[in-house]
Amino acid sequence: GLPTSCACCTADAKDKYDRDGDVAKGADALVWQALASVIVPGFVVNRVVAAARLATKLPMTATVAGLASIPIIIKPIDHAVDLGLDATLRPWLFPPKAD
Repeated sequence: GLPTSCACCTADAKDKYDRDGDVAKGADALVWQALASVIVPGFVVNRVVAAARLATKLPMTATVAGLASIPIIIKPIDHAVDLGLDATLRPWLFPPKAD
């Protein structure tokens, strides 16, 4: 459920921070995990289920469609979140080092 997902996101962020005390790495991990593991997949699966409900009246079809979409959406979501963070948060968290 959602509490478990949030706990996993927080644990990963803490692990990234604990490795070398870098707050930026912990923040990056927390934002990435929250987006790629909780927020975006939840939204996408919700929309798949909503579309399946409109397309058919067969019982459980919408639920099966939502569950079946999960393996298909994982890599595209991960990639999109990476691109989004590379274009927004990461340049701020990890500015280029001046020579």
